[in-house]
Amino acid sequence: MAEQIQVISRAMSLLEILSRTDGPMSLMEISQASGLPKSTLHRLLSALEFDNYVKNEGGGKYRIARSMLCLSAKILRCCFLTQASGILRDLREKTNCTAYLSMINNDEMVYLHRAPGPVTPFSNAGWVGELYYSAGGRVILSTYSDEKIRDYLERIPLQPRTPKSIISKEEFMAEMEATRQRGYSKSFEEYTLNVLSVGAPIFDHTEACYAAVSLSAVRGTITEDI
Repeated sequence: MAEQIQVISRAMSLLEILSRTDGPMSLMEISQASGLPKSTLHRLLSALEFDNYVKNEGGGKYRIARSMLCLSAKILRCCFLTQASGILRDLREKTNCTAYLSMINNDEMVYLHRAPGPVTPFSNAGWVGELYYSAGGRVILSTYSDEKIRDYLERIPLQPRTPKSIISKEEFMAEMEATRQRGYSKSFEEYTLNVLSVGAPIFDHTEACYAAVSLSAVRGTITEDI
């Protein structure tokens, strides 16, 4: 029993260490932070990877994976989302739009909660999609450095969803700068025709953007000056 408790404790410590950084960590970095030998780390990380709590990025580097975000989302739902749901409902009533709360996980956008408007475009809570065409994803990306955004665009090619989708890296970088200047993002008919979306960043106590709130509605129910 004591050995099982030790394994669980070590696994939880590894998840805590990996959650402290936005990027992947090498086996050496994890070993230095945890004080555990590489042989022990291999066994623990393999077990966590099997259950999708950790992702092997290749080259001996690891990062938090989707199951960890899903677990975090459940915790958030008990506290943060309780408060956020009221704000989303208020936004829905004031704008006649569907309001979303979303976060990034491994180059993807995960919708944690929503307050459906009269005409709900798409995306239930739990929906996962690309960052570049979602208003929430774009506004979070805009808080990154240009270098970090370009690295993202190298990993994730821009794929058109509609004739209005941005597919040029240069145009996307220009949109990132425009988003910074405005203070909010726009995605007008780029994922689904006739659907307009805007997004605003949510910052933590360190002034780092960790989530976004966005509004979406079908053209005709609102105008582009949303």
